[in-house]
Amino acid sequence: MKAAMSGETMLPCSCCGELVALSDMEYSFTFPDAYHALDNAARCAPDTFCDANFCAIGGGQLFVRGVIPLPVEGGGDYCIGAWVELVEHDWRLARMMWDEPGNDRVPEFAGTLANHIPRVYEFSTLGLELRVQLHDDTRPTFRLLDSGHPLEDEQRQGITPHRAAFFTGLPDLD
Repeated sequence: MKAAMSGETMLPCSCCGELVALSDMEYSFTFPDAYHALDNAARCAPDTFCDANFCAIGGGQLFVRGVIPLPVEGGGDYCIGAWVELVEHDWRLARMMWDEPGNDRVPEFAGTLANHIPRVYEFSTLGLELRVQLHDDTRPTFRLLDSGHPLEDEQRQGITPHRAAFFTGLPDLD
């Protein structure tokens, strides 16, 4: 097992008891669903791109990558890596402030979740409203707004290590 970073949350594996870094188990999306659905020709359009942090489709749909933190019983957060669609002003602000010291002081801005987490919830997560907070040295965090959706409940109330392992076992769609 690779060495964990200082202060990183370690959890025992339920099968073998070995300590596993929580960050090694996290589920993430490589692309926003709208970009994932594009064919290769559309992805090559001059006003369309997707890199590790930002995505644009036709200049009109604009996305930023971040994490949905879910508190885990026993300590730490399990983070689902996801994409959020932003309005142009906020997307440009996020790009401008991305590597700037103190970007965590930029006020939160509104967005909508741009990924559907498959086979987990009865209702889609796509389009859930949330707040985006930039951070120095880490991806932005996404805080879901009161919606009554079970994902929002899990973000507010927390999840068990078993539930975190369930997310980790979801198939990769990219």
